[in-house]
Amino acid sequence: MKKVHRIDVNTGLLPEVVQEDLRWSSPFDAARVAGSNRLVSHTPWQEEQLQAALIDWVILKDISFLVATSPELRGLLTWNRSDLLKALPTLTATIAEYTRVTLEERREEIKKLVTTARSKISISVDVWTSSNHLSFLGVVGYFADAQYQQRDILLAFRNLYGDYTGAAQAAVILQVLDSFEIAPQLHCFVGDNATNNDNELI
Repeated sequence: MKKVHRIDVNTGLLPEVVQEDLRWSSPFDAARVAGSNRLVSHTPWQEEQLQAALIDWVILKDISFLVATSPELRGLLTWNRSDLLKALPTLTATIAEYTRVTLEERREEIKKLVTTARSKISISVDVWTSSNHLSFLGVVGYFADAQYQQRDILLAFRNLYGDYTGAAQAAVILQVLDSFEIAPQLHCFVGDNATNNDNELI
């Protein structure tokens, strides 16, 4: 450690930090120190990778935009790496824009998978009602991709405003089929035994 990384074996710190006053009350205070990028043993970081990881975390863990842009989180993520600050959003509107752009990029990736599928595409649909009484329609596609790998991919998860009638569901399904150019490869639909499922497909 001493020879390769120049770390002081007694303090565990790099030479640049050994002589400094380390009386910080928290990692967040340290992250705000102007020279907190002294730890030169870190490899360079790509802004886009950090932003993509942040958006994945926000979406998958249902993190509020206020938390995602909080000074505390920024301090934690840039602990001893103040050069990363410019890659992190400070406004909730920025997180919203990152999410929108990510959605469009991944939608195009899914469309490429679907249009190059080696098999017919089966579609399953189902409706969920949230605890605050909002109705959502999920549309999932099943197929073998260009490498003959089995895929089951969420194509849409849409809010059904008002009553979730068969007509309302059909409108969403048709839009999904059109946007992903699925119609020429469509195999079948799968749904539960709700009566409005018959209406949406007739």
